[in-house]
Amino acid sequence: MSTRAIIRIESEEEKSQSIYCHGDGYPEFLGRFLVGIVARLPLMDVNHPSNKPGGIHHRKRDWDRSMFLFVPNAAYEPEKIACAVIGELWRAEYTGTYLTDRVPEEEFEKDWTDIEHIYIIKAPKLYTEGVPELIWKEVENKQIVEHSQEELIEAIREGMKRWGRK
Repeated sequence: MSTRAIIRIESEEEKSQSIYCHGDGYPEFLGRFLVGIVARLPLMDVNHPSNKPGGIHHRKRDWDRSMFLFVPNAAYEPEKIACAVIGELWRAEYTGTYLTDRVPEEEFEKDWTDIEHIYIIKAPKLYTEGVPELIWKEVENKQIVEHSQEELIEAIREGMKRWGRK
């Protein structure tokens, strides 16, 4: 059976985009992948100040353009973050993903959901207000439990050990 997940990208303006992931939604796969994507969003964003001449990522971006997708405003606009996330997932041959209107919290209130993990990417309002943040929620014993970023990292480590990977 597949481990289904939703990735929701939220902004302070109450805009949001959701991505349905049909399988491998557990932290050691999708969670680990999202930690990497969220960390790279400023690199993908050609308009981010760190990519301008003199910025910390400017030279890195120039030396290997094949490493990253380039999506303008991918560091803070939910629609663009969703494009970057889906693009990166598809590049990794994780193609069971698509945009959706599903809200697992509402499904859960109706006593039904097949979603086991919810990942929320909180987009900053502007570049100057930081980088996107990743939150992980898990459906556990008929409750939705929110975990800290440290707990997500620990779940990734534990899962990797179970799979015999580092």
